[in-house]
Amino acid sequence: MLKNGIIKTNFVHPFTLKSGIKSPIYCNLREIMAYPYLLKLVISSFKEQFVNGGLFDVIMGVHSGAAVYADCLAYVLWRPLAYVRPDVKAHGLKKQIEGASVLGKSIFLIEDVISTGGSIINDAEIILKAGATSVSCHSIFSYEMEKAKEEFANASLSYSSLLTIQDVLLELKETGNTGYEILKSWFTDPKNWFKTWFPKV
Repeated sequence: MLKNGIIKTNFVHPFTLKSGIKSPIYCNLREIMAYPYLLKLVISSFKEQFVNGGLFDVIMGVHSGAAVYADCLAYVLWRPLAYVRPDVKAHGLKKQIEGASVLGKSIFLIEDVISTGGSIINDAEIILKAGATSVSCHSIFSYEMEKAKEEFANASLSYSSLLTIQDVLLELKETGNTGYEILKSWFTDPKNWFKTWFPKV
């Protein structure tokens, strides 16, 4: 994904993540859809996690970045599909969860990227409140921030990721990329990294 520019690095002009944190790495995983072989690899990897996790009742994706992966996985595994709306529907049946019922069901919930974990944790809590027996959280990529680990622990949830920032660090180190030390320093302290590396900005 580094080669395809899906996972991007910029050690001169950092990106701003959804959480507001400045970062030298950014993942636009929607671009996976432009590469059928990568999409197939992601779905195959999620399929393996799904089977090894105990064959869940319903597959869900966090709106909207992870929706396509949930759709594909549900089709491949012939499983019911659902998603959490960003807001409760103001008309009709006024639902917040669309698709399959989650009541009494075990849920396989997909996110594309986990930074601090806010979006997927929010969805998981809504799903559990709606009567699901369990929610298993999964992502394509995780920044592995301590903040995310704390938030998942506070919510009594756990998660797994197909790729993490450790994989990116290993690739940069093995290829002798000069950005390795910069990204390593960001990983150590993402909240204060920008102030340390760009003190005059």
